[in-house]
Amino acid sequence: MEPETSYHAMMRCTKAKALRDCLHEDWSLPDEQALQYTGEDWVLVLLSQVDNYMRAKLLLLWWRCWHLRNNMIFGHGKVRIAQSSLFLQSYLVSVQDTRDIKLIIDEKGKCPIVSQVANNDQTCKEIVVPWRKPATGWAKLNFDASFLEAEGTGAWGAVLRDKDGATLISAWGRIPYCPNAETAKAIAGLEGIKAIIPHYAGHVHLENDCASLISELCAIGPSKSAVADIVKDMKSLIRSFSDSLISKVNRASNQVAHELARLGKVEANRHVLIGAVPPCVVELAKGECKTSDVS
Repeated sequence: MEPETSYHAMMRCTKAKALRDCLHEDWSLPDEQALQYTGEDWVLVLLSQVDNYMRAKLLLLWWRCWHLRNNMIFGHGKVRIAQSSLFLQSYLVSVQDTRDIKLIIDEKGKCPIVSQVANNDQTCKEIVVPWRKPATGWAKLNFDASFLEAEGTGAWGAVLRDKDGATLISAWGRIPYCPNAETAKAIAGLEGIKAIIPHYAGHVHLENDCASLISELCAIGPSKSAVADIVKDMKSLIRSFSDSLISKVNRASNQVAHELARLGKVEANRHVLIGAVPPCVVELAKGECKTSDVS
């Protein structure tokens, strides 16, 4: 049996190797010969031999391998390899090249819809990352919230779509009391899950643009944040699905849910539509499907 070293945990253990094999189907990674152990500085040696993009992929891979290890030792040990592969692919898409793009995360844990990149002429152009269709066999749940600070209220919206971008369920409603934007986001997620559970129990991929909330949902163990109780309820309900994946996206990838939340501000009752979105969102939903790729 091999000693329990960092190399074994990241490269040699069963789940680490299975994740790497699974990612090989979609990512170009160094061949197995290049990934051999070269000594105590194997990480630095390997990273020095690849370009920046490959370094990002390797670091994400090792990060997820460590998560799988911790899940086996301290958690329930049921995180699936395919789920981890999809998570890393989605996460990499959402990461911007920090050499050229400056992401500013505000106090709500959110980033701008567009980032500005200066070219050689110092002019700026907008980069928009569109909504992406879920993988085959999955449905994607996007949710968002609108917070009205002056009134201490809010609204939520959610939409579930299949691999073809077709709407399975859309829902929206008001939040009668809400102390802050983060709470509004968490309530939106909880209400969105509640809306789809009676109608869908398959593989679900949840997306939102609030980094702090997504971090809490992905964390192992109980949440210690201000929305801990809501996060606990969300995690409990998520276990009702046959499998789940949780990703952080930018605002441009969450526009339909955002518009549904705006609708929730002006309609007092909770609404759930099966197989459709309300008329005011139809064109936006169609537009997203035309520009999306499989994540």
